[in-house]
Amino acid sequence: MKEINDNITVFIRIKPPSQKENEYQQTIHYQTDEENQQELILKANNDQRHFTFDHIFMPNSTQEEVFTKITDTITKFCLQGNHQFASV
Repeated sequence: MKEINDNITVFIRIKPPSQKENEYQQTIHYQTDEENQQELILKANNDQRHFTFDHIFMPNSTQEEVFTKITDTITKFCLQGNHQFASV
């Protein structure tokens, strides 16, 4: 993991499709770049959008994995002498 500094750290979690989304095939098609697991590519109607995050949690990620990764990051941030963070 890179050293945290004054930059903003952004995590994203891709939710599994809901039952309704599965029924109507309304899921968003995505992929992560094989070489760069921090890049998310969204596909819809022959259009591709690329987004970059500090960490991407896939649909099969557990609550424990998400919690551990985020709290480890916040802890390291605080131990570096920073005392401000936001979570949404």
